[in-house]
Amino acid sequence: MRVDIVRIGNSKGIRIPAAILRECSMEYGVDLQVKEGNVILTPLKEPRAGWNEAFQDLHASGGDKQMLADLPENDTGGWTW
Repeated sequence: MRVDIVRIGNSKGIRIPAAILRECSMEYGVDLQVKEGNVILTPLKEPRAGWNEAFQDLHASGGDKQMLADLPENDTGGWTW
């Protein structure tokens, strides 16, 4: 597909048709790289995508246990308020 380079403020850019944005899942932004004189756009994933599943897996495996179990949770001794 041929697209024209257009002026955008003091810069230049291209318009990416909505159908291509949908097909490539470009919803949140892109990573732009230049390799060997070519511009490569890679869609960014949704922020924090997969975190919920990762936390559930961590909990299921017991990896979310308190690491310093010998510390009392409500110890305020020695603190000045």
